[in-house]
Formats: sequence, C-alpha cells, structure tokens
Amino acid sequence: MRNPHKYKHTDLKVLNPDRVLKECVSGGCTNPPRNPTTRKENGNYRYYSYCEGCINCRERYNMTVPERQVMVDAQDNKCAICNSELAGWGKGWSADSSAVDHCHTTGKVRGILCYHCNTGIGQLKEDITVLKSAIKYLEKYV
Repeated sequence: MRNPHKYKHTDLKVLNPDRVLKECVSGGCTNPPRNPTTRKENGNYRYYSYCEGCINCRERYNMTVPERQVMVDAQDNKCAICNSELAGWGKGWSADSSAVDHCHTTGKVRGILCYHCNTGIGQLKEDITVLKSAIKYLEKYV
C-alpha cells in the first residue's frame, strides 16, 4: 500500500509562474520573495510573499527588513555600543556581521550592534552586575 504522505518526483505539481511574486510584500522591501518550495505531504508548491530577510526578521524579532533599516539609519549606521561602522547582514555569524540586539527574556528589540558587542554582552549573560564588574576589572589595569 502506498503511503499517502510520500510522493514520487514525477508526482510533483507544476510550478505556476503567475503565483511567483517579483517583490517582497513588506512595505519598502524590494527583495525578491523566497523561492517556492514543494510540500512533502502532497508535492504541491508553497509560494512565499516575503523575502528570506523579512521571514527571518519577522520570525525572530517581529520586524521587517525595512523596519530594521530604519533602526540602522537612526544609529547613523554605527553600533549602539562601540560606535564602529556597521557591516552587512551576511548569512550566519562572522566577525564583520551586524546583529539585531534583543532581550532573550522578553524578546524586545533594543538596537543594532556589531558582532563583537552583541556576542560580548551575550557572553556576560546580559547581566548588568557582571558588566559593571568587568568594567571595574578593566579600570583596575589601565
């Protein structure tokens, strides 16, 4: 008996190019939407309205790429902590990538940071007491 949730490659439905959007539907975002993918259950295509960046921002921070850009512009394209020039938004983490800083307890977005500042406060558990202690430690050896 054939499993109804499995399909053969020949069972795939035909991609409808009329359903593939040219631009992300987030206001002000001109990136192309995520490429259509097939559903494993039935082989139908799943069409997307948002680009990868907006999907990521919406899922993680409840914002869009244009909303994130407004924050970057408000900070003059500089890290909110060290004032270094913000780099791009590459895939994955690298030492030259920017990050949306947010509270891991509430999920509230605080600002845009460089990789080093974002990982630094994360390594110190976002604990103000620990951060103040680190400052005292550094001042002791200046």
